Amino acid sequence: MLKINTDASLDDEGGGLGGILRDHLGAVLGMFSVNVPPDTIGNLEILAIKRGIDLASNHPSHSLWIESDSILAVDCINGRTNHPWKLHEAMEAIRRQLSLFHAWKISHLWREGDSTPDPRRERTIKEQVIDGFRNSSA
Repeated sequence: MLKINTDASLDDEGGGLGGILRDHLGAVLGMFSVNVPPDTIGNLEILAIKRGIDLASNHPSHSLWIESDSILAVDCINGRTNHPWKLHEAMEAIRRQLSLFHAWKISHLWREGDSTPDPRRERTIKEQVIDGFRNSSA
């Protein structure tokens, strides 16, 4: 089983997406922290989840567990509420990627229990992607 914890942030300078991917023993397999243009925090949370699933798709596993501190993003992916039309393509990509896993679940984690690094702390990094194999700046 793979597990992803994702987070998004928004401030006056723009948005940030962050996440960490771990295996069933808790070993870190990859992580990401990226600055993005400003958007609504709900949209950014969904985009952070998509980026986390992108990362997980590069690692062989039959099951995936996603945790987010955004109830809105969790409900959109679980189909309990409609997603923003602006994110239609991203949601379709999420559904396609999740269908490749034998089993998956997404659950809400209260902010206080989330150990995912806050993307705002990485504001000095213009864009950094770290997945355990590469570290590239754009």
